Parts: sequence; structure tokens; C-alpha cells
Amino acid sequence: MKRWRLGLFSCFLILGISGWSREKKSSPEYIDSLNAELGVNKRFDSLMHKPALLALAHYPELRTTHIEYRYKKLPTLMAARPAFDFLFRSSKKRRYIIFISNNPENNSRQLFRNMSLTAKTGILGHEYAHILEYEKLSNLGMLWYSVNYFMNRRKIERETDRMAIERGLGNEMLEYTTHIKTSQLISSKYLERKKKYYLSLAEIRELVYAPVPRSLVKNY
Repeated sequence: MKRWRLGLFSCFLILGISGWSREKKSSPEYIDSLNAELGVNKRFDSLMHKPALLALAHYPELRTTHIEYRYKKLPTLMAARPAFDFLFRSSKKRRYIIFISNNPENNSRQLFRNMSLTAKTGILGHEYAHILEYEKLSNLGMLWYSVNYFMNRRKIERETDRMAIERGLGNEMLEYTTHIKTSQLISSKYLERKKKYYLSLAEIRELVYAPVPRSLVKNY
């Protein structure tokens, strides 16, 4: 078989396998199995249920963590925070809330609804990375984190993006960021916020498709 035909065949094969894998992961049977394993102490609504579980599959440490999903007017699309009573609970009994914006000023509710399942999984994967970091902190550590976040927001958000990618959510993060860049619903103010604090599309693409180091190729 000629090289160009072999290359074309390989591309179709990879795309076919990728499509089959996504279809399998979004099947009712797979979602039910995730819900049984990871849905403990979670309060989903119908919009969040499937992408929340698919993203949680990359964070088994959060299997029994108390997480609730609520809607709130926010300047960004989502935010993960400890429940307001965290100072009165031990860190092991801490509860978390993932807020989903319903702010009409940045079309966030409509923007989220129009995302693909993969893109929704990507942004939720980013928020779970935040919660995973919170889980490592004492209550006093959480207070310091809050102060540090306002001083070093760009650094923290970019590290959180990297953590989600390292957890295997690179393609999901890539699709989410692509959606934000290309959606007609996105406000210029929100787009500027995304550029200021988070990894760019090019940076995510570089991390997802990073070439294998020569030393590893030789050892292999």
C-alpha cells in the first residue's frame, strides 16, 4: 500500500476509534456505572449529571467528597468553592460547591448549554482540579489559599489547567477552549478574562500533543 494511502487509512482508523470511545463513554450503561461508583455525596441536576460524572472519572480521590452544583451570577463561567461553613467542619467533612454562572451579561447559561458534552467535561475537569487542591489543605490553609488566589490568580489558574490535562482531560480542555474562542455567544469581556488568566489554545494544544522526548524513544 502506498504511503499516502496508508497514512489516510490510519487517520480514518484513529478518528473511528476516537468516535467509538466517546460514544461508549457517553452510553447510559457507562454513565450508570460511574454514578454508582462516583455519585456518592453528589447533588447533580439533569444538565450537569453526565459531564460531571465523566470528568469525575479522572479524579477517583473525589469519589465520596460532598459536591453540590448550583447556579449563581458570576463574572466567569464556573467556580469551585468550599461551602460557607467550612471553618466549622473538619477538613475531612468539608463540602464543596461548583457554581455555574447564570449571568445574562456574559450569556453564560446559554453558552454552557450550547457546549458539546466533551467541552462541558473539560471545564468541569478544571473545577475538580481546584477541589482536589482544596482537599489537601487545612481550614487555615484554605483561608491562606483564598488570599493567595487574589494575588496569584493567573499562576494558580494556569497550574489548574495543567493539572486537568495531566489527569487525562487534555482533549476535553482543548474542545472547551476552542468553543470559547469561536462561540458567537461569548462576550469580549469574558474572552479577555480567559486570555488573562488561563492557558491559551496554543499552549493547551502543545501540552496535549507534546512530542515524545528522544530519550524515551531510544529507551523504548
